[in-house]
Amino acid sequence: LTGSGAYDIFVIDAAGGTPRALTSGPMQNSRPAWSADGRSIYFASDRSGTLQIWKMAAAGGAARQITRGGGSEAEESPDGKTLYYSRRSVPGLWSIPTAGGEETLILKDLQWENSRNWIVASDGIYYLAREGNRPSDWKYSLQQYRFQDRAAHLIASLPNASVLNGRCSLSPNRRTFLYVQQQRTETDLAILKGFR
Repeated sequence: LTGSGAYDIFVIDAAGGTPRALTSGPMQNSRPAWSADGRSIYFASDRSGTLQIWKMAAAGGAARQITRGGGSEAEESPDGKTLYYSRRSVPGLWSIPTAGGEETLILKDLQWENSRNWIVASDGIYYLAREGNRPSDWKYSLQQYRFQDRAAHLIASLPNASVLNGRCSLSPNRRTFLYVQQQRTETDLAILKGFR
């Protein structure tokens, strides 16, 4: 957050040093993510008047608008060919070729409340889904949208979980999934092991 009240994105060397601003101005810039090759970053910005996904070189420079229909949280596929993203206050997950093209809805059952609870791997997208209309009826599950058949598959049920939209992570061997679960009024990290 800068002195003007706007959110900006900074980069700092992993060994330490002085943070360097990549964005500036009165617009809101947030939720940065590296490209697969580490040369660029994606981020959400309202600089066009609506919240969209933008891309810029990691060294800085001009930003290029990627999405037109809205974008909030983004992640590039490991092969660098596809960008996946959610939209603010809208359920679903979309994709667009990194070289440009059509924005396509690929997951309809990702609720907006879980718009940060997904991760892209080489074999598909792992995400948390919720069933039920009222909080007392909510049941969560870990799903995998497989690139091979373009369909969602149940990995594990989480019947007693109170999941927060706190981002998640998948271990490199794809055997452990990390997510944030609320316990009473506290928050904790939970590990789901051995689902393969």
